[in-house]
Amino acid sequence: MQCHHCPGRIFESEEELQAHLAQHVAIQQTLRRRGGRTYGARIEDASATTLSPSDSSTQPPILPLFNTPTTRASGSPEAQPSPTPSTATKAPSSARKSGSVWKGSVDMEFYNSLAELMKHDNSYLFFRQFSLLNVQNLLWMQAELAELEKRLADMRGVEAANDSTAEEEATDLRSLIREKLQLYNDALLRYSQVSKLDRPDETSISDVRRWIADTTIKSTRSATLAATLSSDSGDHAALAQRETQKTWAWKLTEGMLWRLLAKVSVFGSDAFKFPSAAIQSLTPCSVHREAGL
Repeated sequence: MQCHHCPGRIFESEEELQAHLAQHVAIQQTLRRRGGRTYGARIEDASATTLSPSDSSTQPPILPLFNTPTTRASGSPEAQPSPTPSTATKAPSSARKSGSVWKGSVDMEFYNSLAELMKHDNSYLFFRQFSLLNVQNLLWMQAELAELEKRLADMRGVEAANDSTAEEEATDLRSLIREKLQLYNDALLRYSQVSKLDRPDETSISDVRRWIADTTIKSTRSATLAATLSSDSGDHAALAQRETQKTWAWKLTEGMLWRLLAKVSVFGSDAFKFPSAAIQSLTPCSVHREAGL
């Protein structure tokens, strides 16, 4: 088999010839976009009908196709038109775009920007606990273990009969229970730790909500993430430990205590006073201990 435009090359199989013609198709499409001539027919033998290189066999080619789409052979001996650049280049792009949105593609620009925001301030490091899912998961695992426990209790009578088959089944059941118990205990302890995390500060939640509202979201998956962070479900957990906020009543009582201690004579005529730095670091209880009260 021989290519019409490459008379010096002989191809031993149809697959090699089709791969070679695919290269002609790539050149042909490039020339069409540039307004040049089109070419690329092939001849299998002296009496064969001339075919367009856009026709391709259903067998996959051996050589790479340079990402050039080709049309399948229709079985007609007449020349088939090559695909236009618009259909050859736009169709795969639109297919990829629609498919990626349907699958929930990741908007890396949104994720990177959000990560930069959360890294900027530890108060923004809060995440969903998924409390409902965690509790449901524990209940599912508990129900599964309860069923295995019941099966093991039912098999004890069979084990007493010295049945080798029953003993083997009981051994496999105990091994399965051991694995399930380990998973259950790990999940129980992990959720116990997660449930003790503090709730994030309302100011931090509001700041993240405003940032999300002013940010362009380009994918459904990113929109879902933004919705979970902006929700009012109270299901968020802060990674950074929040400092105890002093109420106005606490601050008033604390100030009165400092003024009182400054006037009280503890050791004879010497007034009891602390340096300003020490006062800020001491609590009322420690002040009483230092003063011997």
